[in-house]
Amino acid sequence: MIMVRDILMYMDRTYIQQQRRRPVYELGLHLFRITVWEHPKVQPRVSELLLSAIASERDGLLTDDRSLLKANLGMLLELGQADSSNVYEKDFEQLFLATTAEFYKLESLSYLSQNSATDYVAKATKRLEEERDRALALALPSSTEGPLQNIVETELIEKHARTLVDMENSGFAALLRDETKLEEMRSMYDLFVRVPASVDNLREALADRIKADGKALITDQEKGNADPPAFVRGVLSMRDRYDKVVTVAFRGEKKAKKRMRESFEDFLNTDARAASCLAVYVDELLRVGLRGATEEQISEELHKVIIVFRYLSDKDVFESFYKQ
Repeated sequence: MIMVRDILMYMDRTYIQQQRRRPVYELGLHLFRITVWEHPKVQPRVSELLLSAIASERDGLLTDDRSLLKANLGMLLELGQADSSNVYEKDFEQLFLATTAEFYKLESLSYLSQNSATDYVAKATKRLEEERDRALALALPSSTEGPLQNIVETELIEKHARTLVDMENSGFAALLRDETKLEEMRSMYDLFVRVPASVDNLREALADRIKADGKALITDQEKGNADPPAFVRGVLSMRDRYDKVVTVAFRGEKKAKKRMRESFEDFLNTDARAASCLAVYVDELLRVGLRGATEEQISEELHKVIIVFRYLSDKDVFESFYKQ
């Protein structure tokens, strides 16, 4: 058609404009669409072959030549733009997005039922990268690439976010109990952050874990094992641990820091016991605990105490205990 247009260029510039007729190139694409593309033995078969080739790629069977897929999709885009016929959207995009949603719906359910949460996260991350690379290789327009990513993220992340948190032994809640699983937790966070609302599930699991550990410390105090300094040391150890979780696994996210602070405040302010324990600990620390310590060590210890002190909602309670 480009060759025909060039041959008839003079007619295009004179007669076509004077008579207000359709330009040669646009007319050629229109005729190609209604004569060739819309032929009952062409359009259904080509659409099916395009979808089949992409399905084969997803199954690990690479097509011989991606350039052929790219050329056909480019042809559909060109035909649609020539006469606003929406050929690409109608004969490929709608079918492509629908089959994509169905594929990842079935695959995610199957893979999740047979593998751990950490394995699923690695698989989902790989799938997202594959879809992005395929979209670039096939030069899919942004009108397709955006919805495609949304579909994959919805099927792989959003619909299974709660399950990935709660899975026994490998879910995010289980990983929080193991200090050595920071990398696995960070991988899950990096996956979830693609769907921001899903990260709430991770923050909630973090808050629940902190409250549970804090409650265990308080319960231990209530059972007659009262040791105020040991209780405060336990709180400080918890704080160091979960601060590391937030810094590494949550990549220092502000919302996660806020949930961590609120969770510590929640269990430390259930009664006055925490304030009294902190007062005893500070007294012991200032009297004997810092003897022989360097200035840097003293500053570090006091900084930790101040952090816990800030968690207390009623500072007057601490003051009254400390004065005693």
